[in-house]
Amino acid sequence: MKGSFKTPLIKYVYCLLFVLTCSYITIKFAVWGIDAIRSRQAAAAIFCFAFAALGLLFGVFSILLFNHNRGAYLVVNAERIDARFGLSDELHEPASSIRKVELESGGKGVKLYFDDRAFSVLNLENAKQLCEYISTIIPDTTAEKATANLEKNQKLYKHYLLLTCALAMLMFVHIFWCVLLTEGKDLVEFSESNNIVFAAFAVAELITVIFLLVFADKCGKHNKLCALSRAAQLSAAASEHKNDSLERYPNIYCKKYFNGNTFRIVVFSPESGVFMYVLERFDLKLNAYVKSYMEPKAFASLSELYEDIDESFKDVILKD
Repeated sequence: MKGSFKTPLIKYVYCLLFVLTCSYITIKFAVWGIDAIRSRQAAAAIFCFAFAALGLLFGVFSILLFNHNRGAYLVVNAERIDARFGLSDELHEPASSIRKVELESGGKGVKLYFDDRAFSVLNLENAKQLCEYISTIIPDTTAEKATANLEKNQKLYKHYLLLTCALAMLMFVHIFWCVLLTEGKDLVEFSESNNIVFAAFAVAELITVIFLLVFADKCGKHNKLCALSRAAQLSAAASEHKNDSLERYPNIYCKKYFNGNTFRIVVFSPESGVFMYVLERFDLKLNAYVKSYMEPKAFASLSELYEDIDESFKDVILKD
């Protein structure tokens, strides 16, 4: 099955506005930096050129956004999935490595989950059809494997979180020694030696910020992977008990599952001429399905009941 991509025009408008804004910031701070050099204010010049460099960096990034989904494709079958999307993301994996798929971006995109990462493929015209198809080829995983992945990601998350916090504290340490060595003077009062200290501070702070952003990004990714591993653990346990506790409902007509079997809809008839359905969720602590927030709904016919299910759960993929 192939994905059908369509890029909205508003994306190009936003990108153009972002480019113009970043260009203005870059030029403005660069002019201020040149004026600071002419006034022999080295510290102020460093400050201005640092912000000019940031403006330039974000401007380059916004230009790259014009290439989002350029040449994008997605092809998936029972054996493998191949895709190119986003800025330069590529995906070439066996279909058996997909752990979960769900709709996102208002039904215009799909999110694909793997053991150690997740991908969002946006601007798809047939996102729901793709999601329905992929959900039929996702293999079941075991609760033991999901638990092992969770423990591994939790360990890495704590490791990167500790490094991120340490680097955040180091930024304040840099400020402390800079103020101490420059005797708390204002930028306009800096001597030549104070300018050298401030330049060293700016370099040290920039390096610290770069490493902080790198580790913060890794921390955020592993936090998401922890959430994914918890969801996989819940889904695996639910799959093992998907037919449990059904005896409490008389005359069952069908069962529908979604969100990795963690929710199920049971259609039954408590008495002649009355049809009802109930939404249940899987509770990992109880290792069983329990009633969700809604009470069972009653209908006079199955057709009315199925129409209500289709309307109430149109944004999810229901599986038998």
